[in-house]
Amino acid sequence: MDELRALDDKSDGHDDHNAAGDEGGKEKQQEPSDEEERKESKQAEDNDSEDEAAEQQQQQQQQQQQDGGDVEQKKQVANDEEKKAGDDANSKEESGLVRVAHRPQLRIVSRQNDEVSSDALPIRGFEHYVANDYRLDFLPDTTGSLFSEQATTFTATSDALFYIVSPKDIVVAKPRDVDDHLAWLLQRERYEEALRTAEEYEASVKRHSIRQIGERFLRYLFDHGEYEVAASHCPRLLQGDRELWDTWVLLFAKTLQLRAISPYIPLADPQLSGTVYEMVLNHFLRTDPLELLRKIKQWPASIYNIDNVITAVIDR
Repeated sequence: MDELRALDDKSDGHDDHNAAGDEGGKEKQQEPSDEEERKESKQAEDNDSEDEAAEQQQQQQQQQQQDGGDVEQKKQVANDEEKKAGDDANSKEESGLVRVAHRPQLRIVSRQNDEVSSDALPIRGFEHYVANDYRLDFLPDTTGSLFSEQATTFTATSDALFYIVSPKDIVVAKPRDVDDHLAWLLQRERYEEALRTAEEYEASVKRHSIRQIGERFLRYLFDHGEYEVAASHCPRLLQGDRELWDTWVLLFAKTLQLRAISPYIPLADPQLSGTVYEMVLNHFLRTDPLELLRKIKQWPASIYNIDNVITAVIDR
């Protein structure tokens, strides 16, 4: 019996030892399982981080594409609106709905409501301006007045200055004098009107002369083939200037128009050179003998060399 108990005790000890060993083995087996769990957990976290980073990158790319699409869409909308606005402007302009402004003018009107002058102003961009875009200011002369008490068309005080102000330009204007008016007429080849004005306001003319205007008038008539009209103005324009008479008679001779000038050639005050009179007589000797006879009877023999004329007639 005692032996049986001892065997049981040994078997129990052995069993306890085996159980303890099993528990230790289990503990040893559990230790690598925990480490693997930690590794797996860390790997899962890394995977989650990579997935999150990839998702963020994908979201950024989508946002950039969306932003780019919005920009392109905005550009397209802007281009469409601009094109539509241009088309609308063109259609309005073609239909007459858009009114283009005319070039501004500075007009001077008398107290009797008569227009004295009208000048176009060199304003840039006037097509886009309206009346309220302009302003007229003035600076009086030293006497504080704009015009003299005895003012006439060309006697306004020349020290007064006017300023036409626009968004981009300032035009300075001052009262016109007779020389300004003459320059304006000559620029437009209105020579006869300029000549009358110079003769009317001769005392006020400073930068021009009647002789200068007269010669330009004659040249204008001459260049336009109005020889008889030009010849009729010679006595008034050339007056007593012998050199001018000689010059213009030679010009008529070169264009075969001595017949047009011959009635107006002066015989005295001034008396021209004998060569001029002989040239006219020789012209009629070749073209009109009857007119030659009339000239010999009208002209005194003292103004030309009669021997030269006789020789020419005999040779003829």
